[in-house]
Amino acid sequence: ILVGERMATIVTVVLAHVQLLLGLIIYMLRFKAIGKMAGLHQRFWKFEHIGTMVVAIVLITLGRVLAKRAKEERRKQLLVGVFFLLALVLILWAIPWPFTEIGHGREWL
Repeated sequence: ILVGERMATIVTVVLAHVQLLLGLIIYMLRFKAIGKMAGLHQRFWKFEHIGTMVVAIVLITLGRVLAKRAKEERRKQLLVGVFFLLALVLILWAIPWPFTEIGHGREWL
C-alpha cells in the first residue's frame, strides 16, 4: 500500500475504533432506557445495531492487518477494498434510517 493509502487505512481504523468506544459508552449510559423499549426497537438496539457495528469494526481491523501482512501491492489493495466495503455495507445496514420501521418518525438530522 502506498504511503497515502497506508495513512488513510490507519486513520480509518483509528476513527472506527474511537466510534466504537463512543458507541459503547452511549450504550452503557442508555442501557436502562433501552430496557424500557418494546419488542422490535429493544431487539434492534440491544442486539442488532451493536452486534453489527462490532462486526463491522472487526472487518475494518482485519482488512488492515491482512493487507499489512500481504506481500503484493495488488493483494494489499484488494484486501483493504473488500474488507472495508463489507464493513461499510454492514454499517449502512445497521443505521436506523428514517425510511425503515425502526427509524420511522425520525428526522434526517
